[in-house]
This record gives sequence, C-alpha cells and structure tokens, in this order.
Amino acid sequence: MVRKGSRETSFDCITTAFNGHGGFGGNNEASVDWMFSAMSTDRDDHRRIDAIGSFLGPLLIVTETYGILLELVVSDENGGIHVAATCGCYPPGTLDSDGSSKLIALCILLLCFLNTQSLCFDKIFQQQ
Repeated sequence: MVRKGSRETSFDCITTAFNGHGGFGGNNEASVDWMFSAMSTDRDDHRRIDAIGSFLGPLLIVTETYGILLELVVSDENGGIHVAATCGCYPPGTLDSDGSSKLIALCILLLCFLNTQSLCFDKIFQQQ
C-alpha cells in the first residue's frame, strides 16, 4: 500500500537505505559509504548513523513541508506495518520560478548545517 508519509515515519527507512545498517540486505548508497568511511567503515556504528541522520533528516523535513513524502508500506507475518520505501515528491506548482525553489534549497542547506553542527560533531568528538 502507498500512503502519505512524514519525517517521523520515513526517517528509519531512508537512513537505512542510504547507510545499510541493521542487517540491511540491499546495496547502500556508495557515495554515502565513501563520505562516512573516514568516520567509520562499520555501518552499525551509532556515530555514523547519527551523522547520516543529521544530514538526511532536514531533507525529509523540507520535503514534508513543501512537497509530499510517499511511503510504500508492507505487512509482516505478525500483522505489523513497515515502511519498505520512501519517495520525496514535489508536485507541479510547488517549485515555481517565483524564488520558492531557491528558498527551499536554502532551507535544506541551513537545516543540514545547523543539524550537523549541533547533533553530529558534538557526538563524534565526545566519543573518540
């Protein structure tokens, strides 16, 4: 089933897909693997997961605010519902030439920067 998602419901799916932690059986995003390999090559390292989350979380917030997050949800054998895939969509009219797309891009960059500064670096350096 496809449903409208949110940052909260899409976050684990998108970070797992990009990082490949927690027994993920698919292929993670190679560029993310390369970027965060300097921190740790262990995909289950919580510092790496936190850093990737601090990068992807703001993207989900902006997509939820200005676009639509669509989720493919599946049921397990016990009847539990799980998000199997997430897609960020910007319908026609949401990224017009009136400057709103530039505002969205600026919001994404600012949120990523602030989130990375406050969440990522403090945790990384405190634990080394």
